[in-house]
Amino acid sequence: MTSKYLQSFKDILTDRRTEYSNFMWISRHLDPKAAYERLIKPTPNFHKEEVLRSVKIQEIIDRISRETGLQKGKLANNVWTILNEIGFNKRLSIIRWLGFLLTKIGLQVYSGIKVNEEKLLKIKEQMGNKPVVFLPTHRSYADFIVMSYLCFTYNIEIPAIAAGMDFYSMWVMGSVLRDTGAFFMRRSFNNDHLYWDTFRQYIHQIITEGDLPLEFFVEGTRSRSGKFLVPKLGLLSMVLKPFFTAGIPDILFIPINISYDRVLEEKLFAYELLGVPKPKESTSGFFKSLSIMKENYGNLYVDFGDPISGREFFGGVVNRALHNIRPIHLQEFTEQEKSLTAKLANEIVINQQKCSVITTFNIIALALTNNYAMGCKGMKVEDLVEDVSWINDYLIHFGAHTELDSVDIQSGLKVHKHLIEITSEKTVKLVDHCVALKSIDSSKLRGHALSQDTMNSILPFVMLQLYVNPALHYISQSAMIIIILQHHKLINKDNLFTQYTFLQTLFSHEFVSCNTGSNSKFEELLQDLANVALIHCDSSGYYLSDSNKLQMFLRNNFTPFLFTYYTICNLLLQSDGMVNEKTAAATVQSQIEKLIAVRKCFIHPYCLNLDTIANAFSSLTSMEIIRKEKVDDDTFWNVNMEQLINLCCKIEVYLDAELRVDKLQPSRTVLLSSKL
Repeated sequence: MTSKYLQSFKDILTDRRTEYSNFMWISRHLDPKAAYERLIKPTPNFHKEEVLRSVKIQEIIDRISRETGLQKGKLANNVWTILNEIGFNKRLSIIRWLGFLLTKIGLQVYSGIKVNEEKLLKIKEQMGNKPVVFLPTHRSYADFIVMSYLCFTYNIEIPAIAAGMDFYSMWVMGSVLRDTGAFFMRRSFNNDHLYWDTFRQYIHQIITEGDLPLEFFVEGTRSRSGKFLVPKLGLLSMVLKPFFTAGIPDILFIPINISYDRVLEEKLFAYELLGVPKPKESTSGFFKSLSIMKENYGNLYVDFGDPISGREFFGGVVNRALHNIRPIHLQEFTEQEKSLTAKLANEIVINQQKCSVITTFNIIALALTNNYAMGCKGMKVEDLVEDVSWINDYLIHFGAHTELDSVDIQSGLKVHKHLIEITSEKTVKLVDHCVALKSIDSSKLRGHALSQDTMNSILPFVMLQLYVNPALHYISQSAMIIIILQHHKLINKDNLFTQYTFLQTLFSHEFVSCNTGSNSKFEELLQDLANVALIHCDSSGYYLSDSNKLQMFLRNNFTPFLFTYYTICNLLLQSDGMVNEKTAAATVQSQIEKLIAVRKCFIHPYCLNLDTIANAFSSLTSMEIIRKEKVDDDTFWNVNMEQLINLCCKIEVYLDAELRVDKLQPSRTVLLSSKL
């Protein structure tokens, strides 16, 4: 039985299962709702022609011709080639056939595709008089398909979707994606300024003159970890420029969350997090992946955040008249506009978090991870049911929409029977895995070459963590308060806020939060924790209650991240002050692998993941504890040892004693030397 909130969701596969003919449905008359209705419907070719004719591109062609001596006609042909590489197309026949194929796959693979229909219909009503941008979470390649399928189902124009060049190079599939609305962008533009300017002008064109919704992923890439990623600002900035320069009256941003019972790429993601590179996208790979149709992936949930109007969000803060003094194509962002773009990006991710659906297996994963962290090898079914119940209550208290109403873990376990098993003794445990290391080219690894025994033992833990991570935004902030109070026992509010802000800053690249530096959000968090009797307050200050079970749950799910950061800091202390960027992550993995092997206490295998390691180095860079430097053809981090020692001391107090190193002074042993 699902929660009251989710009972309002509609399973869009129900009608497909019961109708006489799916083919009749995909062949129905379509009159889709446009994002921005135009007197004359623009064609994909019209957009490309307008970009080529634009003042900006013509001036660039003139300038390059003068500087290089190249003929303008040749440069115009180069621009047209770029536009043909980028531009989307629309072929209704392809859209219909793809809709038919996706219907058949969906019916086979998913128990249901459940959509917050009420919110979607309200969004549809607001469309028609301004550009609309769909901003889904990105946890799977299926995200591309889900939004297009939803739009096809609800008679909304299928959006122009930003896709990577990986798809462009796929034989047949690249053309199919283009014909269903995908436009392609390179991961990096390097020094190809002509491509960069052409792409930006193309985005400007489809925002100011287009009629389709635009869709892209504000996180910039798939989240292999299942966590919410720090947003990227590049494409969002391009989309906002026409608004800031008064080229459009308003723009509507739609945060969307797509939640999965089971992610199609779960094992692939676990490998990638451990350093095994992803296979190159190919059409043959796509057809091989159709083997997933033999398995069940449970439910898929799509929910929508409140639409964000650019005009309302920026209000009277932005003076768009500033851009009237020069032609629009010559305008650049002001520092204020750059700051506001980052603020909007963060707000979009926060809204995605608010409309996430925490599935039954997410809660099972939280309970099992907590159990393993306490040194247990498995859980009795009745104990798991009990833990799932109170964890569910905690998540609901902090605003989560959970799938669970009455405690029924069987459906969640059934979908994940490849990962979780129930023994004859009614114990729930991880399924053993055997990794075929011989099939992995060690020369292409992005990290340390983990041993066969290590890979076999850690892979199930890493896969399980992929289902813990989608719920971490309901845990991380509370956990920070708990570990501070566990160390201090009693602390006044000002000191608590200072240390909480420090932890938020340290983990700012790990957890996207609206709380950073906000005193009002801090007060709300303390009140929420007091309401569940986790903390108490009197005239002396704040202290923990006797709710040891919930406190340990929060601590155990936060510790893997704290320990990884701490280990990295201690390795940096043992360096000679100059750390080779290329070898740093592999060295960290190697050290953690050794610690897992020799420590008597539980060290979560997820500490080996490259995602958290990269986030830690990004955080240390932002805090100016390490600084990038180029030496010949290599990149190094220059370490500020004094600040690093101070940071290690601050982190260490929050860890259990058995997870700490003996000394915090730089060792004579150089583990991360510039020679590596």
